[in-house]
Amino acid sequence: MEKIKRITHSLIKIMKKNRGKIISELLIYESYEAAEDEFLRAVDCLENIEIEKNYLIESNVSSVSAFTPINLPLYSLILFAIVPSLLSKKVYVRPPVALREIYNKLFNIINLNQDLLNIKISTLDRALFIEAYVSFSDVVLFTGKYENALKIINHISPNSLFIYNGAGINPIIINKDADLKIAVSSVIRARLFNSGQDCAGPDCILVHHSIFPAFIKLLKKKIAKEMIGDYNNKKIRIGKLLNLNYGKLKKYLDDNKENLVYGGKIDKKSSVVLPTILCSNIADKQSYFEPFSPVFNISIFNSESEMSFYFQNNHYMNYAMYVSIFGTSTYYKKIKNSVFLFNEIILDVERGNLPYGGYGPRANFVYQNGEYQSEPILISEQVYKWKSREKFT
Repeated sequence: MEKIKRITHSLIKIMKKNRGKIISELLIYESYEAAEDEFLRAVDCLENIEIEKNYLIESNVSSVSAFTPINLPLYSLILFAIVPSLLSKKVYVRPPVALREIYNKLFNIINLNQDLLNIKISTLDRALFIEAYVSFSDVVLFTGKYENALKIINHISPNSLFIYNGAGINPIIINKDADLKIAVSSVIRARLFNSGQDCAGPDCILVHHSIFPAFIKLLKKKIAKEMIGDYNNKKIRIGKLLNLNYGKLKKYLDDNKENLVYGGKIDKKSSVVLPTILCSNIADKQSYFEPFSPVFNISIFNSESEMSFYFQNNHYMNYAMYVSIFGTSTYYKKIKNSVFLFNEIILDVERGNLPYGGYGPRANFVYQNGEYQSEPILISEQVYKWKSREKFT
């Protein structure tokens, strides 16, 4: 553990010393709010690494291969490269093509003392990366689409551990007795974080009909004050998207134009999506679309029993992670595969040293030798469990 402490303390010192430089690099890709948030989460994870000490000490493996997500490069570098490097002899990291440059820059900044020589940032395309590293790694980490995860599983070594971090639906429920100001502020923070480019963002906000008029009025009022522009301005929360899927998003907005109550414009040239609100009755339509942009899907319900239209759907149960509840609720006890947050959103509770995710089989899972297990995941803990099982088989 002393070596782990030495390395993490060194990294923390370098990161804090180079905070301005790191934030400046991140602003090329995201808002100041997002850059500041992921910097603080990254440091917090390293400062509290002792939480994982037993897993790290007893989970030594030869190699880890990691496919990282399209957002939050610094925090992802910590979670999927730095921490795994503390339990592995070698870590091979494949960032998304759009983030290769920032990964290399960030890695060079935080590795000034050359403590992380066992990490290799790869520029290979997916097929070559799989052939060169994934095929023989003890542990494979993948963040991305569920369908792609299944494809990669076909290429891992027998007995290897595969850990999948996907995207959840993460709805927010606003009941009739919710504190409206807190609820609206939380919805905006969750949906506009990183211009909506967040896998943990809520794909739907369920609002009780009795407070819907006041909710939508306040939501529109607050959104109208949001500035749009260059991320170098600290007040900007909405700007250029890193990976705008214009065709998919435009089709979705066109297909739902009868539900449009605010915004709806996409600037394809600048890759900016203006804040957009779509509203419908939950009994008529259930939205599970992940916009990865500042799009608010609002579903209005008349009674808690109507929420069964949404939560009893197989799509929801497959991709279930978190449910945030503002106000009181009894129905939530009937919702499956989910972790419940009360008067909080994921950004309030997520920490790098704690398990993350839900129980939806397509939201996140651990795979080994033909067996799948869906549960909140902490990488070091899962590797420790795998190594423990390996000893007795």
